[in-house]
Amino acid sequence: RSQTGMLQLFTQKDPETEIPMQEELYPIGVLAKITRIEEHPAIDGYKVTVDVLYRLRLVGLKREEGTLMAKSERIADHFSSEAGERLAPKIEAQMNTELLRFNRLTKRLNASELTSIHNEKDLSRKIDIITHHIVPRSVDRYAVLSETMVDKRLEKLYEILSRENEMIQLEMDINKRV
Repeated sequence: RSQTGMLQLFTQKDPETEIPMQEELYPIGVLAKITRIEEHPAIDGYKVTVDVLYRLRLVGLKREEGTLMAKSERIADHFSSEAGERLAPKIEAQMNTELLRFNRLTKRLNASELTSIHNEKDLSRKIDIITHHIVPRSVDRYAVLSETMVDKRLEKLYEILSRENEMIQLEMDINKRV
């Protein structure tokens, strides 16, 4: 457990790697505060609940006393341009519509999760929360999360969510015919 209750979290490219080197980690991660640790007998380990504070870029990695220590820098949330910032509310509204459509089709999110997403005012956090809950493929999830510009992340998430909805609807239509 961290002395400060804070963790730097970076995803491994290959989860089978026991002790990853820097190039075996995705370079975008998060700083998170531990909010709860529960023993979890089913997995012979612990369940750790965290609150994500902000995004990080991995700068270096070293081993200290059997622990991997990351050197990182905070990634500030910026838009790619003034036009991107002006366009973001329109794309956010479209994404919200796609999110509701997705949930009508899949019932993946419960009412409290939908409310939490809807009430999130920080667009950057909202994008990351939706990505975590909705985007199934890790490659797509990382494509969204690795984008440093808020409007570009929003556009990628919207495209993935729209495509996912089309695939789900197509599958449902095919199943109706069979």
